[in-house]
Amino acid sequence: MNIYKYLLILIVCFTGYTQRSGEVTYGVKVKVNDSIPSEKTPWQESVQKLADVVDFKLLFTEDLAYFEILNNKQYEQVLSSFQTNHPRIKSSTYLPALYFKYEGQIWQKKIANYRFIPKKMNIDNCIRKEPMPSNWVITDESQEVLGYTCKKANLMTSFFHKDEMKRYHIRVSVWFTEEIPYSYGPNNFNGLPGLVLKYEDIYFDYVAKKISLKKVQIPKMPDNYLTYTSEEYRELWEKEMKNF
Repeated sequence: MNIYKYLLILIVCFTGYTQRSGEVTYGVKVKVNDSIPSEKTPWQESVQKLADVVDFKLLFTEDLAYFEILNNKQYEQVLSSFQTNHPRIKSSTYLPALYFKYEGQIWQKKIANYRFIPKKMNIDNCIRKEPMPSNWVITDESQEVLGYTCKKANLMTSFFHKDEMKRYHIRVSVWFTEEIPYSYGPNNFNGLPGLVLKYEDIYFDYVAKKISLKKVQIPKMPDNYLTYTSEEYRELWEKEMKNF
């Protein structure tokens, strides 16, 4: 009997090791921060409630990954309550975009990210092509996440605050594992020699809660929408805001 158990363990380990696709579930943690005006709004309570109930999913294969928010009943209730109290906010992606930097589903390829952007004002549904970050600085720090040894990497980046028409610069950190050697991660935080299991900045964190190495089916990226570069889309948005 012990021999059979040993053989079963070997088979399971070998299957997990050779599996080249899988799924990661991430939770999100919001940090209270007053360094930018948007963090001083009375919406902080709604955002914290949202973070408590929402998860994100990353599906990955050797050549492609797909990242999306996981809607559930509690998530819909928090958004519905927020929109009831703030009727001017029509978009269901407003809070995730402002606080989690999540504007829509992302298809991650080896050199670029392709993000679906839902219709905003007079800008129709579209795909925004974003370059993968390339100037990560890998450190000597390490920690374990879900049993995987992860290395820390830092990046100086910026984000454009669409409501304030201003760009903010921040440092972000990620923890990635070379045990799963694919350059994907939560949202558009990728481009490293291993899967990103944890992301940190001064506003929020993405943290992997579960990893399953298995066959996955990645949704097809829409091919009936216009594709813009990040700069092209920013120019469109600035034009919309000026005419608003």
